[in-house]
Amino acid sequence: MSEKFKFYRESIESAKEAAKTIIPEEIKSWEGLNQSINQLAQEKKTPEFKEKILETWQEFAVSGVLQFDKKEDQLVLKTFTDLDGRCALGVLKEAGINPADLSYVKPGEYLKGAVNLDTGDKFGVVYEEPTYTLYFDHHAPGTKAVTSTAEIVYKTMIGLRLLEKSESMDRLIDFVTKIDNRQFKPEEFLRSAKTILGLQRDLDFNKLLAYFQDHQSPTEELTPEEFEKYGLKEVAEKQQRVVDEAMATLDKMEKEGKVVDTAYGKIVVNVNNELKVGASAAYVKHDGIINFTPEKSFAVTHKEKDFNEEELKQNLGDKFQGKIIRGKMWIYNEKEDLKIGLKEILGVLGAPLEQKGEEAAPKVMEHDLDIKGGRDDSPLSGYVRLDSVRSSTGHSLYCLDLKEKSFNLEEMKEFLLSRQDQHRHHPLLNSINDVTVFEIQNNNLFIKTPNPGWWIGKKGWRIKALEECLSAGRIKVIERKIQCINRGKVDDDELWERLEKLAVKEGISSEQIRGWYQPLVWVEESKELSSIMEEVKRQKDEAHKKEFPEEEITSELKKMNLHIPEFEVKYLLRHDPEMIDKLKKLAGQIPDQEKDCRIDTSKSTSHVEVYVKEETPPPAVDGWELWWPKGEDKWVLIPVGQEPKSWFERPE
Repeated sequence: MSEKFKFYRESIESAKEAAKTIIPEEIKSWEGLNQSINQLAQEKKTPEFKEKILETWQEFAVSGVLQFDKKEDQLVLKTFTDLDGRCALGVLKEAGINPADLSYVKPGEYLKGAVNLDTGDKFGVVYEEPTYTLYFDHHAPGTKAVTSTAEIVYKTMIGLRLLEKSESMDRLIDFVTKIDNRQFKPEEFLRSAKTILGLQRDLDFNKLLAYFQDHQSPTEELTPEEFEKYGLKEVAEKQQRVVDEAMATLDKMEKEGKVVDTAYGKIVVNVNNELKVGASAAYVKHDGIINFTPEKSFAVTHKEKDFNEEELKQNLGDKFQGKIIRGKMWIYNEKEDLKIGLKEILGVLGAPLEQKGEEAAPKVMEHDLDIKGGRDDSPLSGYVRLDSVRSSTGHSLYCLDLKEKSFNLEEMKEFLLSRQDQHRHHPLLNSINDVTVFEIQNNNLFIKTPNPGWWIGKKGWRIKALEECLSAGRIKVIERKIQCINRGKVDDDELWERLEKLAVKEGISSEQIRGWYQPLVWVEESKELSSIMEEVKRQKDEAHKKEFPEEEITSELKKMNLHIPEFEVKYLLRHDPEMIDKLKKLAGQIPDQEKDCRIDTSKSTSHVEVYVKEETPPPAVDGWELWWPKGEDKWVLIPVGQEPKSWFERPE
C-alpha cells in the first residue's frame, strides 16, 4: 500500500467519524456516511457542508498546561497549549473553522458537548453520540502509534474536503508529530538556538507554515536575515543561555549522584524541577528522566525502552498511580495525593537498593557525610552527631548537634578537600526529610539549615529543625537571609513560642525570626582555618581547570577576538581536538577583527564556520578557505575540504 493511498484512506476514515456530528441520524452505516459526504462534494455543496459544520462545531476545548503554583500550593492549569494543540487549532482555521469559543482543560479531561483537541484519552477521531462530544486525540492508554492531534485534524479536514493537501503543510505536520513523539535526535537540543526546531515555541502557526513554505527541514540553521524576519534574534540568545545553563546543571547533577542506573538505562532524578528543561537536556546524555514533585506529581519518560506496565502494577499493587502514555511515559498529576515516594518509583524501575524491606532506598538517596547510622570512619564523626528522629507525622527528621570538642584542623583539612563538593545539594539532604547541610563560606565551615519550603514550613518540621540547631551547644548565629513566611502556616504554637524565646536569648529580634530563611551557624574561626580554606580554594580551582578545560580555552579564544560557546569548545575537545589548534592559529593571524565561530555538532564530523566582519577580505590562512555568504556583510572561513553551504560564493 502506497503512503499516498494510506494517507487518503485514513483521511476518509477520520472524516466519516467527524461527519457523524452533522449527517442525519437515519444514515447509520459506513457506506451511507461515505455516500453522503461524496454526494455533497459531487453536487458542489461543500459550502453547505461547511455551514453545517460551522453550525454544529461551535464550542472547542484544548489541552492546557499544568504548572505548579507555590502560592496556591497546587498544580494550576495555564491557559495556553503546546505545539500540537497550537497547530491543531491552526489547521482548523486554515479549513475555515474558527475555534473562537475555546476552553482550556487539564490534560486527559474533556468538555462535554464540545470539539476536544489533544485531550480526552482517546485515539483518532471519536464521536460520542449520547453527549454530542467529538474528540481529536492520540493519548488513549496502551496506544503506541506515532501520530499527533494536528496530523489527525489535518487528515480529517482533507477527508471532509475542507482543506487541500500541500507539501508545506505536510512538512509542518510531520514536524509537529516528530516533536510530540520526541523523534528528533536529542543532540539537536545543543543547536536549538540556531534552528526552528529549538525556537518553535515563540512562533505562531502562520509563521511556522511560512517557514515550511521556504524550507525542507526544521534543523537547517537560520541565517541572520531569517532571525530578523521571524523576530527570533533575542529569543535565540535567550535559548542559548538556556542550553548552556541546562547542560551545566546536568553536569552538576551527575556529580551529585542524581543520575542512577535502572533496568531502563541511566535515569536523571529531577526533583522540584531542578533541571528546568527536563528531558530536552537529559536525553542528550542519558536514557530517561524522573520529574518528581514530592507529595504532588511525577512524570517518568524514557528515550528508547517501553515500560512493562503489568510488572509495575504487580510490584506496586494498590500504590500504583497514573497512566502509561505511548509506552514510554508514566505520568501522575491528579487531584488525589501522591501515594508513592521517589525511592519506590526508583525501586520499581530497577535502581540498586541499599537493603530490602520497607526501609529500602536506592543508592542515589545515600548522602556522602559518612556519619549516618553511628558510623565513625569520617574525620567529622568525632565532632558531629546525626540522630534520626521519627516526627509526629511519621516522617524521618534528622537533627544535628555539636559535641563539646574543638576541631582538629589537620583532620578537617583532609575532610574539606575530599568532601566539600560531594555533600552539597545531595538528594537525601535536600529531600523532604532533611534539616541540615554543610557549606563552606567566607573562610568558615558552616552548618546551614535548609529553607522552610512552603510545603514543609506549614507542618513545622523545618521550624523545629531551626529551634534544635539554635538550642544545640556552642552554636552562634552569625548571618541570615530574610525571606518572609506566613506565620499562619506553622501549626505548632508551643514550638513557635520556644523558638521566639530562644531567638531573644541569641539576640535575634522577633521580626527576624518570623521572617527567617537560612540561618548560618559557625563552629570555629581562626587564622589557621582561613589558611586551610585558601589552600582548599586553590586546589579546587586547579581541579576545576582540569575538569573543565573548555572554560580556559573559551576565555583564551575570546581574548583573540574569536567568540565560541563553551559547550561547542567542549564538543571539539572530545571529538576534534585538532580543530582547537587550528582555531587558535586562525585567530592569531587575524588578530584585530571580531570573529564569530559557529559549529554544527549534529554531523559525524565537526562542521566549522568562522565569520569575520570586514569590508575587505581577511588575509589567507593556511588550512582555511575563504567564502562570502550571499546577502551578508561578513566573510566566512571554513576548513579546507569541508563542503560549503549552498548560499556561499567564492570571492572574486
